[in-house]
Amino acid sequence: MPLDIVDRGLTCLLIHDRAEKTAASLTKQLPLPLLCVGNRYLVEHQLEWLSDNGFKKIRLSLSDRPRETEKLVGSGARWGTEVQVSLDPEYLDLESSIRKTLTGVEGGVLLVGGAACMGFPIPEGLDYSTAFFVQNAAGDNQQLPCLYLDPQGIDALLGQSEAVYFSDLCADALTFIPDIERVSVEAFFQQIASTEDYLAMNAMIQARPELFQFKGAELESGVRVGRRCHISPKADLKMPTLIGDGAFIKGGAEIGPGAFIGDQAFIEAGASVVNSVIAPGTYIGPNTHFENKYVCRTFVLDLHDKTSIVIDDPAILTDITKPTPWGLGAERVIAFLLAILALVPTLLLALVHKVLRGSFLVREEILHHPVKQNLRGEYDFQWRSWRRFGFGFFLLDILPSLFDIANGHLAFVGNPPLRRGDLQNLDEDWRDDLLAGKVGCTGLVQQLGSEHLGRDETLATAIFYNATRDFKQDCRLFFKAWIPGKHRFL
Repeated sequence: MPLDIVDRGLTCLLIHDRAEKTAASLTKQLPLPLLCVGNRYLVEHQLEWLSDNGFKKIRLSLSDRPRETEKLVGSGARWGTEVQVSLDPEYLDLESSIRKTLTGVEGGVLLVGGAACMGFPIPEGLDYSTAFFVQNAAGDNQQLPCLYLDPQGIDALLGQSEAVYFSDLCADALTFIPDIERVSVEAFFQQIASTEDYLAMNAMIQARPELFQFKGAELESGVRVGRRCHISPKADLKMPTLIGDGAFIKGGAEIGPGAFIGDQAFIEAGASVVNSVIAPGTYIGPNTHFENKYVCRTFVLDLHDKTSIVIDDPAILTDITKPTPWGLGAERVIAFLLAILALVPTLLLALVHKVLRGSFLVREEILHHPVKQNLRGEYDFQWRSWRRFGFGFFLLDILPSLFDIANGHLAFVGNPPLRRGDLQNLDEDWRDDLLAGKVGCTGLVQQLGSEHLGRDETLATAIFYNATRDFKQDCRLFFKAWIPGKHRFL
């Protein structure tokens, strides 16, 4: 993502219209800004496009399930921008929504329709009212739902137009605003108002991938692979295929033709993805087959007959970006009660540990969870002491850790805590995958052992655990740790 961009001194208002009824199959489970386009969600592409063109202040106007989009976008720091989200209620008309969002804004404003996917270089030196056009296949100039206006132009337009949809408002601008400049641009543009539009957009990207840039991606034989991907040499990639950043594809998986794999998606061995879109952060289980489907977390939509199904079986697919917090509160209460009961035995065992091991406790410096981000989108790494015994028997060793579990810093079962050396040796771009999940005293990675896992295998195992963890699996891992030799404090 860009960090040093030219500040145009302009404000952009990105408007996401209410979802069309004709797009109901696409927007049933998620709002239109979170529809996957290529390798990312629609709103992510639009914010990156705006930041590339020098807009540091962006107002985002949302009405359909806005909280979900607001959570994804945040402050906009990762795009080098300042994003303010306006949560517009459904009953506001288009004019009221625009006026509400632009309250306090001075200077020129670029109005952008959010229900369309677009990308084009905005001309330099915008200092007058401008309407943007793109030449369609027939050679005609088709107006983009994108308009630059000064405050007087916005007041004139809103005061006279009765448009309900943003695209109509842009068309009315040519009538109501005198001397508006028309500028033709080379653009990627597709209005998404139905499932058919979504299919047409995918076909356009496959036919001309150069119109839709993927930063840092490598294009070879019709297969575009993003940054920091882990793809097995035994995976079968068929053109045309677009793979997003940080994707993990195991051996034996068949990807393509016509496949879109989102950022941080995890494709298991034996899975097949043909003419389908896999949303960012989606886990695809082993030996599954998706053809002509849109798969987003646990939602699967058939792009042809528009039927959909919600699958909540983690063995098939799930969202690897959101670990299921089945017992974060319950296990803290259990740990607190156990810590009280074990207080006296722990003190006695500490004396025995001093005699046998030379210290009362084993203390290690580990990364403090949850890991927080600052306003610049950077991680504020904080460290804390983790206390345990080193007798070699799991049930005794974790007794001092009960206080950490009761405080919420650890869990009984999770991925291994990160030490300073682990963080220094970890690729910075892969940190999110390990920082997203909970950390615990035992878990899948600890029981397999670092001597049996390489760097990539450890990461894959941790992501797999985040994707598939549930109460039964955690119980099985916890009781398995009681078996001597099965558990290792990595």
